[in-house]
Amino acid sequence: MCGISGWLGHLPDSELPLVSLLIAAYNEESVIGERLRNALALDYPADKLEIVIASDGSSDRTNAIVEAASDPRVRPEVVHTGMRGNFGIRKDIVVPVRMRR
Repeated sequence: MCGISGWLGHLPDSELPLVSLLIAAYNEESVIGERLRNALALDYPADKLEIVIASDGSSDRTNAIVEAASDPRVRPEVVHTGMRGNFGIRKDIVVPVRMRR
């Protein structure tokens, strides 16, 4: 069982829900590597966790850093809409992520 608390804490890993962690990013090259390491270290079964990094028109190395991640849980999503912000990214990405399930 994973170390999460609350009502899910008593479930065996096989019964935990699939979780998609959405991270909206714009020109985050200085911090995105650490954010990825932090997300990958979550105490949640690897086969139940998807980490979607939605880069909103980043012009720095954010996309390259995310795309270089070798963990299969990391899914880069490059959005070329130009700085739509967290709300715009969620609107563009959440529905397609749900459809993949």
